[in-house]
Amino acid sequence: MPTAKMQLEREITPVPHKKTLKRAGKSKAVLGLLALAVATTLCYMYYVSVIQPELRAQQKIAARNSQLENEAWSKFKGPSIGNEVVLDAGAADEVMLGVTESDYGKIIEAFVGKDQDQLRRMESSGRLNRVSNGTKALLMDTTLGNAKVKILSGEKPGRSGWLSIERTRNP
Repeated sequence: MPTAKMQLEREITPVPHKKTLKRAGKSKAVLGLLALAVATTLCYMYYVSVIQPELRAQQKIAARNSQLENEAWSKFKGPSIGNEVVLDAGAADEVMLGVTESDYGKIIEAFVGKDQDQLRRMESSGRLNRVSNGTKALLMDTTLGNAKVKILSGEKPGRSGWLSIERTRNP
């Protein structure tokens, strides 16, 4: 049973009409969308004014670093397989090539041991080829410290042999 107080509250508090409730719901939805639009605009403005310029600056720095790294690497990078190289004996007049990698190892042993007879025997048996310093060749293969080349110019074009990778350079 309703008390007098409850009866009084009912009379004082107006009950909204159904249309009024619908309008209030629509107004809240519109206000919510408006708030979302404002928040999105603010986020976009922050992105455009702060984040995007910073990203562009970072991209420029990364591109420049990459360019510098490529330039530096190209200066120190040695010859690549399949590319033309120049055989370089330094101050010597000729470069010695072994027919096999093992032959080249024997050439080095004989050279270090100053065994000219061994070098002559290897040359007469065809296990050692001498070519002029500056001869052009094609780099065919590399192993740890050694390179296989095919002679392109000079007195022995078409022949291949092994030598130290340090004896090759880019043309």
